[in-house]
Amino acid sequence: MIIRNFNNIIASKVASGIVIDEVLLFKSLKESFYGNTFSDIVHGSHGMVDFIVHGYTPTKLVRCEVGDLLIVAFSNNEFRYTLMQNKTMHKKKYFGTNPLTIQLGNIMF
Repeated sequence: MIIRNFNNIIASKVASGIVIDEVLLFKSLKESFYGNTFSDIVHGSHGMVDFIVHGYTPTKLVRCEVGDLLIVAFSNNEFRYTLMQNKTMHKKKYFGTNPLTIQLGNIMF
């Protein structure tokens, strides 16, 4: 059901002539969740983490984005969470002129 909702959202945006980029992908995925699933956007400054990399001279502090979308699924006695990072090709933007293929793999909730 989530995949069908996601595909419908993307198809309507492509039909409207909207360019599909990584931000639109995770915002559309957030829209497609329902029921016992919560998601929140952690893209950009909201999702930055700092950590120290040892083994370099001198020790280096690194900052990077931990993900684009936090997904939390609830059931009666447990919850599961994951962070998702989306990437798109930077050389070309997708304008809906060729088939768009997105492989989500096996999503289990």
